[in-house]
Amino acid sequence: MALIPGAFMWVGLVQNRLLISVHARTNIRRFVVRTIARVSLYSGLFVAVTHMLVFVGGFYVIPALDIIEIRSGYALGVSDAEILRADGQFGPLAGIHPLLWGLGHGAWQGTWAALLTALACVISLVVSNMFVALAAPVLLYFAGSFLGGAIPPWHVVLAMVVFPPLWGPQPWGYFLWPLTIVVALVVGIGAWGVSQLSRSPLLR
Repeated sequence: MALIPGAFMWVGLVQNRLLISVHARTNIRRFVVRTIARVSLYSGLFVAVTHMLVFVGGFYVIPALDIIEIRSGYALGVSDAEILRADGQFGPLAGIHPLLWGLGHGAWQGTWAALLTALACVISLVVSNMFVALAAPVLLYFAGSFLGGAIPPWHVVLAMVVFPPLWGPQPWGYFLWPLTIVVALVVGIGAWGVSQLSRSPLLR
């Protein structure tokens, strides 16, 4: 889901040779950076909005329509809002309003979607195989989940970093360190790729 709206827009730009067509009338490096930022933003918004629609449907619409019976596994008499306040990193937001929990969680997932899309785009600056570039964030996600879960003392699993409620309340270090590493990875590859743009596979 993270790669669909943004990275495939980027592939379309590359395949249509748009990067070469703009080279004569604008700064190609600035154009590349802005384009990557834009398609990453689209991916982030896509995932965040999708998350909010699912949250609103599950938290408000389905219970109101009484379509299906949802069993939360909690003791009887505990409201859904109280469950949100006690669950996940965004519990304090639920104490203000349940929708803020959904917004916080959706924004977090959207951030990761934007980062993974940006990673696919910047890798395409330095490798000629577009499939490898698009697959790299997916491989990172699963490798981070399997390998990160085996490394003490944190046992950081990337899947649980992207979806914090899977763990319940934890110190924010569990979630911010992996985020920082991926940001550094995207910025590092992106800066090197832009600096070598004249020899990039995109312009061949």
